[in-house]
Amino acid sequence: FEYTKTTFKKFKPKGFHKTFYNILNLFAHGKIKNLITSMPPQHGKSEGATRRLFSFIAGLRPDTKMALVCYSATKAENSDGSMKFVGVGGPLTGDPVDVLGMDDLYKDWKEANSPLVQENVWDWYIAVADSRLHNDSQQLITFTRWSDNDLIAKLIQKGLVVLYDGSESLDDVISNLRDDQFLMINFPALKVGDPN
Repeated sequence: FEYTKTTFKKFKPKGFHKTFYNILNLFAHGKIKNLITSMPPQHGKSEGATRRLFSFIAGLRPDTKMALVCYSATKAENSDGSMKFVGVGGPLTGDPVDVLGMDDLYKDWKEANSPLVQENVWDWYIAVADSRLHNDSQQLITFTRWSDNDLIAKLIQKGLVVLYDGSESLDDVISNLRDDQFLMINFPALKVGDPN
């Protein structure tokens, strides 16, 4: 949070940003192995989870091999730091990846709801991205949920996602995660119900 406030002068945090950045900080320090964050467009998810987080990790752990995947390679290249940038469907050949970030794998609602694109993203994730990971690799998935059949939905169907809703201690939830599970935090566009 402090790193972003210092390096991004236009940053105007709201209440949920403190929670968001606290969770990103836990990921950066390796306390969360696999993380999914979702929130609406224009709420700072890519600024925090991609541009700031990956440069922050590079400062903490300079030898970390990182890769960032977006719906296109040029979108991925808008991040800071020294790392590999790939579009969905692109190669991730070479060295294993220590931290894999996936940000906006679907360009828009139309792509996210296309059965062909959904299948291509899943196939690419299984055949290419997952094959670059080792036992200690971290994964971060962050995007707007445009579809109930996206990559996150497939991981949920496979029992690999634990949704954190604030009703339990975050430390307890993290400590009970299996190595293959993702902690998921969802920041909805419109909050209904009590604050959490």
